[in-house]
Amino acid sequence: MNGRRRFVRLLLRRLWVVPLAAACVAAVAVLANHRFPRPYSAQSMVVVPAFDASAPHTGTSKYADEADKLAVTYAALIPEDPTIRRAVGRAAGYTPAQAGARISVGNPPSTALLALGFSASPKRRAVRGAEALRTAVLHSSSTAIPRRSVLAVRGVHVTSGPRSRKSALAVGIVLGLVLGLVLMVAWERFDARIDDIEALREEGNRPATPLGAIPSSPILLERWRQLAGTAWPRVALLPLGKSAERRAMQLAEVLAASPDEPGAFEFVVEAPILGGRSREVPTLPADLFVLVVKKGTRARKLHAALGALSEVGAAPDWLVLATRRSLKGGSLRSEPSAAAADPVEVR
Repeated sequence: MNGRRRFVRLLLRRLWVVPLAAACVAAVAVLANHRFPRPYSAQSMVVVPAFDASAPHTGTSKYADEADKLAVTYAALIPEDPTIRRAVGRAAGYTPAQAGARISVGNPPSTALLALGFSASPKRRAVRGAEALRTAVLHSSSTAIPRRSVLAVRGVHVTSGPRSRKSALAVGIVLGLVLGLVLMVAWERFDARIDDIEALREEGNRPATPLGAIPSSPILLERWRQLAGTAWPRVALLPLGKSAERRAMQLAEVLAASPDEPGAFEFVVEAPILGGRSREVPTLPADLFVLVVKKGTRARKLHAALGALSEVGAAPDWLVLATRRSLKGGSLRSEPSAAAADPVEVR
């Protein structure tokens, strides 16, 4: 149950990070897709035959055992061939070097097929380049790739183009949601808050009690007397921050007016602890120190205050968690949920 409550509080406190991250990443994805569009890619297919293409009627099997090896060699030679580069560059409007960078040749494993591809924008430029590449390979006068050493299999067709705005938006939203969840969990991990009594006990490494449960617990007051080591203890209430000062003052008033043991305790409220540095922690002589922490306080602020109080010899003996609903009608009352889920801890 405590884990579920912490998860709900995490969602309530940090959930806004997820839609914000999704919106930002989606906007960046759409902008990047518009500013840097993916070029069109056009492709054709040829094959290195397993016979002498220059004399097909002879039935010779001159290339029968070497067709796939030649295909691998051609796949590496075609993008580097200067004759092919010049032909493709003239057709597509690029220099030979630029054309060579846009040519791609694929060879499926254990086959003599060659996938001749060319990428450019706009679409018609990619198609012109792919057609020029196919023609140059099929009718090449290059010494590296003999004329009619390959045969046509499939004509030019466009295989891919820029992503649509909708697809870029969808991808951005999905990535943004994932990023938002990661940021939400990481933020909570490195900026933990004191949301319940269990978290206060864990982070403070001390006994802790909900504020509303103190006046109705004589056992707790007896435990404070034991920790103080005197029958008439002087208890210093140390509010952590100005937001906890009012809770500490009202707690002192209610406890001092308790009809059970009038005058048995003397309660004093210190000035609120602000910066967490030892020189900013004024302390009065006391037999017992109780740190009042408001719900939602950062864990690192609690750790700083505990360290500063320890440096001046006023390390808290007990922690009290104050919530916004702890005070009703000017008196302290136990919250129904807190009283049921967080009983007074006595050590």
